[in-house]
Amino acid sequence: MPRQEDAGRLAERLAHLRRVCAHADLIVDELLARYTRKALARDDMLDALVLAVTGCLSGGALRQVPAEGDADRTGLRRTISFYKPEERPLAAGRQESI
Repeated sequence: MPRQEDAGRLAERLAHLRRVCAHADLIVDELLARYTRKALARDDMLDALVLAVTGCLSGGALRQVPAEGDADRTGLRRTISFYKPEERPLAAGRQESI
């Protein structure tokens, strides 16, 4: 069982996800029912959901840092991708339909 402070952080992250993903609770509930905690950590599940929502909201317009990227020892390119909604900023509490 997660510690109280961890549970609070997870709840806060889920609350932020609800603002942009109307189905966040349904997705989380389904994943928790489908997988054991040993197979799927709650924080990893929320991380994956955040990445999926970010990619969806971006409409393919993700930016990367660094722009060129570097590579690990196997040649896999390493970058951090993010979405910056310059054309249509999300107002606090506004919910996208994803």
